[in-house]
Amino acid sequence: MHGKDYYVALALAMVAGFAGGCMSGHLAAPEPVVAQEAPQRARFVDAEMFRIFDQSGKLRAALGTAPDGSVGLAMVGKDGVLRAKFGVEVSGDAVLDLKDEAAQSHATVFVTAAGNPRVVLLDRNRVGGALLGEGNIPLGDLIVEERPAGSLILLNKDGRVVWRTP
Repeated sequence: MHGKDYYVALALAMVAGFAGGCMSGHLAAPEPVVAQEAPQRARFVDAEMFRIFDQSGKLRAALGTAPDGSVGLAMVGKDGVLRAKFGVEVSGDAVLDLKDEAAQSHATVFVTAAGNPRVVLLDRNRVGGALLGEGNIPLGDLIVEERPAGSLILLNKDGRVVWRTP
């Protein structure tokens, strides 16, 4: 190959390489890549019930509506016994109920739909304790008489009233 032919071949190779490079971007172009937007948090979740399970698959809590129309949050101990409940009953009463290992209530706070508050505290035998608030307050099998707002009743271990006001 002579000097002049060498430069012509070199020039043609450069032009062909440049043209091929330009054409390859159009003929075999890959799909464009677009960064994905960050997922948005749900602002609302619609459900009838949420249930929470521990690592072993035991139900530990539930939040939802019951077939009777009440709604609440129930929490269960490791032993599977209901230990705490917070909710609104069908009557409209708001209730916070704390229970022992046998699912027996020992501390309960009520606010009726009409706005009458009551607190019931019971000893381990569910007989002695304290009652604060108005209304007909049940204590186990015992029904304490109708009490006005601001009432406080203290009961001994036998369920007898040891002090009350008013």
